[in-house]
Amino acid sequence: MQTLNTRQEYINRLNQVIDYIHANLGQQLSLSGLASVAGFSPYHFHRIFKSLVGETLGEYIQRARLERSANLLLSRPEDAIIDTAVACGFSSAAVFSRAFRAHFGASPRQFRSRKNSNLSKLDRKPGKDLSGDTGYNVGQR
Repeated sequence: MQTLNTRQEYINRLNQVIDYIHANLGQQLSLSGLASVAGFSPYHFHRIFKSLVGETLGEYIQRARLERSANLLLSRPEDAIIDTAVACGFSSAAVFSRAFRAHFGASPRQFRSRKNSNLSKLDRKPGKDLSGDTGYNVGQR
């Protein structure tokens, strides 16, 4: 039972970090800062995050920022693209545009101008569901 309790505790801590990430996407997010939110060392946190979430912390943050920016591009068409980029934590419009195009297959401007755009049809990587079995075996090597 200790293994299940420990695993559930890890999931609870990671959910706190994920909530923190989404509440602070416009801010600089560091491995050490997020590890402290979870109460883990940076090394241990990175291993647990990758194992339970299925992507690295950096990949997760990048994807969350891009998905938030896509939502803002559609819901706030009056905002400048650079304002959306900065609000989602990107350092410049160029960095944002490159990452956006790589993730969604279109520039932010092209994405925004598409009529009847549907986010569910985009080619994007979904996050991993932490509620089910993730294959993370606490206490096993």
